[in-house]
Formats: sequence, structure tokens, C-alpha cells
Amino acid sequence: MAVIPAFDEIPLDWRVPGADLEIRPTYTEAGLFDYPARGLIIAPMLSTGTAEAGRLYRVTRPSDGIALCGAGSIGAAMIEAARTANRSSDLWMVAIPDAAGATAATGKISFGNALGAGALAVYIGGRRVRIVLTTSMTAPQRAAALVAAINADTAMPVAAAQGTDAATHEVLLTARHGGETGNDILIRLGLQADEVLPAGAQVTVTAMSGGAGDPDVQDAIDAINEQKFDAIALPWTGDANLTVLAEELRQRYTAMARLDGHGYAGLRGTFGQLTTKGTVTNSPHLTLIGADASPTPPWIWGRDPDGCVDFPFDAGPCAPAAHAAAARRHRAGPGEPVLGDRAGSAAALRDLDIHGWHGPLGLSEPCDHHIPADGPRHGGQRLAGHQCPRDPVADPLRLARDDAAHLSAP
Repeated sequence: MAVIPAFDEIPLDWRVPGADLEIRPTYTEAGLFDYPARGLIIAPMLSTGTAEAGRLYRVTRPSDGIALCGAGSIGAAMIEAARTANRSSDLWMVAIPDAAGATAATGKISFGNALGAGALAVYIGGRRVRIVLTTSMTAPQRAAALVAAINADTAMPVAAAQGTDAATHEVLLTARHGGETGNDILIRLGLQADEVLPAGAQVTVTAMSGGAGDPDVQDAIDAINEQKFDAIALPWTGDANLTVLAEELRQRYTAMARLDGHGYAGLRGTFGQLTTKGTVTNSPHLTLIGADASPTPPWIWGRDPDGCVDFPFDAGPCAPAAHAAAARRHRAGPGEPVLGDRAGSAAALRDLDIHGWHGPLGLSEPCDHHIPADGPRHGGQRLAGHQCPRDPVADPLRLARDDAAHLSAP
């Protein structure tokens, strides 16, 4: 039987004598096409950074942020984490300085007069310092040793100083950046199983607090203008900044703009605090990754999806952005469960009190992506008609970013 060719432009019932030719591409055996995925880090910078505020820079190495944003800056930490997780995708940053008049968060570590001896491990923002206590050391001497150890690490998010007068037994910590981000720097004593407080030693931790005055994210939005970025990492999670970014991403997702991208930010808080924050924007274009117990700061885990989500799009834009691939690239902080094992990742997420926020249908509900036989349950509540990123009906290209970002088990 003769095969009648199918044309797109030549009518099948065309009876005019002659030879008509139609040329069209055939994609059935063409394979995958290049997907120019680009990531953007909105990077807070210190005065020691060489970057010009509000200018876009391409970053190719994990160490690029040190010179551009300054050693110990949030921007340098975000860039290092992003480039370590994904060394191949196109990554850019825009440096934003602290807001004028911002207040830096402060905290302290105090030593008592007890003369316990042994190794003391202290984690500040996930970074570890270690000193050895001897029975001959006084409380001020122990404080001085810890101050020296903290300041020796130039990547520390805080600067340390010893107290004066009657407070020489105290280690005073000040966030390098002004603003609310410094309040999320956790101070922990000994996270590993063998890192126990020396018997008899007296060490008291006062949590970081008092930081206020984050920069305006609009400065970063003005810098990127009409450029397209598939993943945008935001270090600030104040209501005003989240609202501004969510609106920008909504406008970029329109048919005429064609600049669609997805925003990511880390957020520390209890389940109730995360639930409240999730209702601020209720945006399908902004994912807040919440955790309460992780020793690493939110701008690190909020940045991880930025580096990981672009990788699957580069490898194959039509394939799902598998969360396992992203999880394998996630570097767990000290004492933090590794979010890479498919069988155990859900338990690890619960241990960390992590809740992914997404809203493909305008919802922003805590979700662990476990789909029971009787339907999806999110945060213990069944949501009728909720379109989870695991739902095959959902648009895979649109929701793959959320899918990878949650780092949870299927």
C-alpha cells in the first residue's frame, strides 16, 4: 500500500498539476538540544570585596567569591557551596552591600572557673574550630585561645573578641554582615559523637541575636533587568524582600516576558514559624527550604538547589530533575544527615525538621512528598486537588525545579 506523506503546509487534496516541495525539520532522531540554564546568586558582600555593587559577574571557581565579596562574607560562602555542588553549569552573581545603618547580630561563649581538661570543638555557622583545654588554663586564657582560633579562620561568618574588665572570660561574637541574616548563625558545642565537652569544663553559649536591617532585593532585580536566570538564590527572607522577588518572578513567568525562573531561599524556624512564612507570598515561583536544627546557615542550604537544579537541565532539559542527583551533590554540614540516600532521606529530613514550600496551584504547604494510597498528604493533612510536583499530571519542566529542590524521597 502506498504511503501518503503528511505535509504541514501542502494541502492533501491539492489538485493543481506540478511538483510541490515542502522542507521541514524532523526531530525524532535529533536527540537532546542544548538548554542554556543559568543560575544567579544574590550575594551579600563586605567592604573588603572587590565587586562593583549591582553588577553581574560570572563565577567559575568556588574561590571566586572570596575576592569579589570578601573573605567571610555570605556571598563567598554561597558561591563556594554552589560551585562545589555544580562545577559545570553557567553561574552568575550580583553583589549587594549591607544596608546603611544595619545592625550586626551578636552572641557570646563564656567560660567558667572549672578546670576541666580536653579538646573543645565549637561550631559557628557550621564551621569547626578546636582548642585544647588544660587544667592550668584560667577562664580568660581559655577565652583568649578560642578567640585566636576563631579569627584564624578567615571564612568564619563572625569576628571574635575577648571581653574586657570583669568579662575577660567571655568570647564576644559579632556577625560580619549587618542585618537579620546574622541571627541565623548557630553556635554549637561538639556535633560529632566523639566531640564531648571535657569533664568539669564550664562553657555557656548565648545565641546570636539583635541583627536588623537587611538590604533591599530590588537592587539585585534592577541589576539583572531583562536577563533570564533559571534559578535565583536569595539570602534574605524578610517579608518585604520575599514579596518583591515573588512579584518579579510572577511577571517573568508570563508569555510575553519569557524570562521564567524560580527563586530559592533557606529559612530557619519551627514548623509553626515556617507555616506562617509560607503564607507571606504563597508563590508558585518561590521555594523556601526550611530547617530548624541544621548547624549550617540558611543561605547555604537555600543556595544548594540553585547549583543542583541547573545540572539536570544541562544534562537533559526534558528529563525530570531527579532529587537524588541534587541530594548527591548536597554537602551535609557537621552533624547534619546526608540527604542523598533515597531510602533514608525522608527520615533525615524529618530529623532536620525540613519542610519544602511550593505552590504549583497557588499553594504553599509543607510537603514531604509521600503519597499514600488514598491520596497526597502534606503535613499530615490531605489536600484535595493538590498538584504535587510528584504528580505526573504536573508540568514537568515547570515543576522539576521544585522537585529537585525539596531533596526528599518519592
